[in-house]
Amino acid sequence: MTETGREGQIPAPETPTPRRRPPSVLALLLSGLLLGAVALIFASGRWRQGDQQKNTTAPLEPTSPLVFDPSAANASPLKLTLPVKEVSNPGYVGMDSCAPCHAERVNEFRSTNHFQTCREPEPARMEAGFGPGENRFETRYPDLRFEMDRQGDRFYQTSIRGTPIGDIRTSARIDLIYGAGDADEVLLSWKENGELFELPVARLTTTKEWAVSHFDPHANGEFSRPLTLRCFECHMTWFDYLPGSVNTYQKTGAILGVTCECCHGPAQDHVRHHADHPQETAPYAIVQPATLSRDRQTDLCVQCHGNYINAKGPALAYRPGEPLQDHYREVNSPYSEDDHVANQIKYMKQSACYLKSDTLTCITCHDPHTPTDNAHTAIVREACLQCHQPADCGEQPKLPESLRADCSGCHMPKRVKVNVNFQTADDDFVSPIHRFDHRIAVHEVARDEMLLAWYRQQPGETSRDEAQRLTRSLIDHWTREAESNEREYRFLAATAAIREAINIEKTPQLVERLKRLIALQVSYTDLWNEARHQMSGGRNADAIATLKKILAMRPTDAKAHGKLGLLYAMSGKRESAIQELEAVAKHDPEDPYGHGLLGWIAYLEDRPDEAIAHYQLAIEIEPYYDKLRHQMGLALVKLDRPDEALEQFNLALKINPDRGDTSQQIAMLLLQRGDVASALPFARHGVERSSGQELQPLIVLADALAAGGQPDEAASLLQRAAASNLQADPQTVRQLRSRLQRLQAIAPRDTQP
Repeated sequence: MTETGREGQIPAPETPTPRRRPPSVLALLLSGLLLGAVALIFASGRWRQGDQQKNTTAPLEPTSPLVFDPSAANASPLKLTLPVKEVSNPGYVGMDSCAPCHAERVNEFRSTNHFQTCREPEPARMEAGFGPGENRFETRYPDLRFEMDRQGDRFYQTSIRGTPIGDIRTSARIDLIYGAGDADEVLLSWKENGELFELPVARLTTTKEWAVSHFDPHANGEFSRPLTLRCFECHMTWFDYLPGSVNTYQKTGAILGVTCECCHGPAQDHVRHHADHPQETAPYAIVQPATLSRDRQTDLCVQCHGNYINAKGPALAYRPGEPLQDHYREVNSPYSEDDHVANQIKYMKQSACYLKSDTLTCITCHDPHTPTDNAHTAIVREACLQCHQPADCGEQPKLPESLRADCSGCHMPKRVKVNVNFQTADDDFVSPIHRFDHRIAVHEVARDEMLLAWYRQQPGETSRDEAQRLTRSLIDHWTREAESNEREYRFLAATAAIREAINIEKTPQLVERLKRLIALQVSYTDLWNEARHQMSGGRNADAIATLKKILAMRPTDAKAHGKLGLLYAMSGKRESAIQELEAVAKHDPEDPYGHGLLGWIAYLEDRPDEAIAHYQLAIEIEPYYDKLRHQMGLALVKLDRPDEALEQFNLALKINPDRGDTSQQIAMLLLQRGDVASALPFARHGVERSSGQELQPLIVLADALAAGGQPDEAASLLQRAAASNLQADPQTVRQLRSRLQRLQAIAPRDTQP
C-alpha cells in the first residue's frame, strides 16, 4: 500500500563524497567529522555569548577543575531522570472482559470492520490466492517476482530475485492482516526481535487479485517496510512498544483491532468494580461517549479518521474525553491525494450541515457498534430528515421518483481515493477504495451521474439522447479536472479524474490518456527510487542530477528541494543549499525538513538565535521528534541558556532513550553547574548507549567520576580507553591524554603504570 504521508525526517549528518580539494568546514560538520570536537567545546563550557569561535577545530582544554566542591552544586530546576524503556499497560483488558455484561453488544461488534481491522491469519478466513496457479505476482521489474504460499496453517510471502548465479529467495511469515470490508488486505510480518514490517504484496478483495505496494526495487530481502507507531495505533487497541524504536513491538498482551476501549477508555477498573458490585447499575470508571461534548465525541473518530498524525507525546497516551489536539498535531494537506489513509473529518467540517448544527457528529450517520450493510443509504436519509424535509431539496422535482430517496448519492458521492494505491498485474496506481465525499453539499456532477445511470436504463430515443448529452458533459468535466491537476503537477490526482471519466464511458482516448498519466507517475516514482539509492551509496553528484530531473517534472516537490539542499550543503555549496531548503516550506508548509536543516546550518555557522528560530518552526510541525529537540538543545547551549537546553535534551531522551549523545550533553551541563550526583547516571548511560566503543562518552564519564571523588577509577577508565585504540578525531585523543595526565597527577599511586 502506498500512503502519501510525511517523509521529512531531518537526516543524521552524512559523509560527503571525496573531492580533490579539502572540503569546507561546513561540509565537514554536516558529514559528522567534527561532532566530537563540538561536543568537547560544550564539555569545556567555552560556548558563551561574546566568547564564540568560528573555527571549532582548534583544541580546547577544560577551564573547570576535574574535582568539584559538592557544596557549590547548583541543582537543575528540572526533574531529570533516565528514561525507562518500558511501556506499562494503563488498564486495557480487551473486549472479552466486556462480554459477561454486554454479550449481545460484543457479539454484534465482532462483525464490524473496526474489530477486523487487524487480525491474525486464520485458514478459514484467508482470501484465496495461496494455491498453485494463483499465488504468483510478477512485478514490472523483470528479475523480481513474489509468491504466496500456505504451509499447514501458516502463510508466507516469498520474494524471488533472479541473479546470474540463480534465484535468491527470501520468505516472510504472515503474522497479521490489516484490512476489513471490500478494499484490501495488507500483510504484516513480525520478526523474532519484535520488529514489525509491512510486506509489499497485498490482496485486493474487490477484484480478487494480488497487488504490490510501490516499494524500493533497489532494496533486498523481503522488500518490506517498517510498520510505524502511528499506523499501528489506528489498527490496535493496545500494544507494548519499545520507546525510541521505529517498529519494535511486544506480541504478548497486544489487543488486536479497534475495540470497545478505543472509545470507552481502559476498562480494568470498570470491570473489577462491577464484578465486585454486580448490583450497581451506574457505570463506574468508564467513558460514556454519549455524555461528551460534540468536539470530544468527534475526537473519538478523528483519532484515526483524520490527519492527526504528528505526535505531541508518546504513543497510546490519548484517552477518550481528552482533546485530541493535546496529543497529535493535524497535518493540513492541501490536496486529497496527500491525505492520511482516512481524513473524512476535514471535509465533514467544511459542510454547511456541520457548521450550522450543534449536534451533527460522525455517529449521526454511523453506528460504530454495528456492521455497515445495504441499508446504509436509508440510515443516511433518516439522518438527513432530522433537519431537512424532501420539499427543501430544490432538485427533487427534477429527479425521477426512484432517485429522490438517495440523499447521499447527490450530496455525498463516492469518489476514487488515490492516496492509497497499488500496482496490479495489468495496471498501476490503482485505488481499491471508493469513499464517500464527506463534504456534504450540492454536488451537481454527482446528480448528473445518478441521472445518467437512470436514463441508460430507460427505453426510448429521448432517454438515449439525454444519456448521451450527460455522458459528454461528465467526460468533459473530468477531463478538465485531469488537465487542471496535471498543470499543477498532481499526476496522481489526474489519474483519479480520468478513472472517474472512464467510469462514465470507457473510450480509447481516455484509456490512452490514463496510460500517459500513469507513465508520468511511474517515471516520477522511479526517479525517486534512483535518487534514494544514489544517496545511500554516497553517489551525491549522481543524486543531485536525479533530483534536478525530479524537479523538472514537478517543480513544487518539497522533498526533492530538501534532499537537494542537503546534498548542496554537503558539497560546500552554501547559497544553493539555503535556496533549496527555503523552498521546502514554500511548497509544503507541513514539511519540517527545510527548517530543520536551515537550523543546523545556522548552528554550525555560529548563528544560534537564527538556528533556534528555525528549530521552533520545525518543532511546531513535528513536536515529538528527538533529533529536533536535541539540536535545539545544542543551540541553546551556545547561547548559555542551560536550563532551557536541559529541558530540550530531557525531552529528546524521553522520546528516544537510546540517545547516548543526549545523555552526554545532559551530563556535561550538570557537571558544569557542579551537580555531580545527577550527572553520573547520565554519563554512564551515554557510555552504555555507545557500547563503550567511542572515546567521547568515556571522557565524559571519567569527568563525572573524578568530580565525584573517584579520580583513580576515572584514570583507570581512560587508561583502558587509551589502550583500546578506539577510533576518534585527533582533538578527542588529545583531550583524553590531557585528562589522563591530570588524573595521574591527582592519584599517582593507583594510576602510574
